[in-house]
Amino acid sequence: MKFTVMEKAVKERDGESYSLANYKENCDYVRRAIRYGTRVVFREDILGEVSQLVIDQVGEPTEMVATLKEIATLRKCKVTRKYPNPRIVDTDEGRVFVGGHGHLLKVGQTILTNGDKMVLGRA
Repeated sequence: MKFTVMEKAVKERDGESYSLANYKENCDYVRRAIRYGTRVVFREDILGEVSQLVIDQVGEPTEMVATLKEIATLRKCKVTRKYPNPRIVDTDEGRVFVGGHGHLLKVGQTILTNGDKMVLGRA
């Protein structure tokens, strides 16, 4: 049996009902010597049921779909005019905010945009 789960994680799971008296020493947890005193470490499967609930709530496929939508909205635009304010340039698709990268851009250069903002990457 491996003891790798810190006491803090079990306290977060149990909340106000946490008490070390609810668990058995050398079965559910062990005390490890540290520099000054001891530390309580629980067995690795003590949070097993909770970790399954967290995975169900995260919804990994939904996150992947969101990133695919962001990629689909990227457009290639050509810089047509630079302003005295180097944070804004005109493109063939409209005005784009380029942040602190305006001094690096040249008229005629192709950039990636997402809406009205420049995205770093190769166009």
